[in-house]
Amino acid sequence: MTGLLLAIVGACTAEPTTLAECTRLDSPAAVEDCRFEKVKPLISDDDALDAALDTIEDPGSRDLLLLRLAISDPQRAGRLCRRVETPGATERCRQVLGRPHLSTTRRAPEPPPP
Repeated sequence: MTGLLLAIVGACTAEPTTLAECTRLDSPAAVEDCRFEKVKPLISDDDALDAALDTIEDPGSRDLLLLRLAISDPQRAGRLCRRVETPGATERCRQVLGRPHLSTTRRAPEPPPP
């Protein structure tokens, strides 16, 4: 009986395998982290990203996800930030986009002068 109970509890707390399953997590932070991890691989595919974003009903959650993606990949920040809807996310995107040095590749250090 104890083994069966543990199996049931384990099944209920299994790691989400899809974006939709993220909502069953206990804390809002865990839900947002799960969404980020599930959507991050889609960042270069506009159609897949749009489809994933369409499954998230709350505009604040969508915008948070877009902001996190923009911060994690500054080279795509402009494209991602054009999709945000809320005033707070728009302002935060303005800050991210105002840091263009984040989207450039780092130069190799120069040797000291002789």
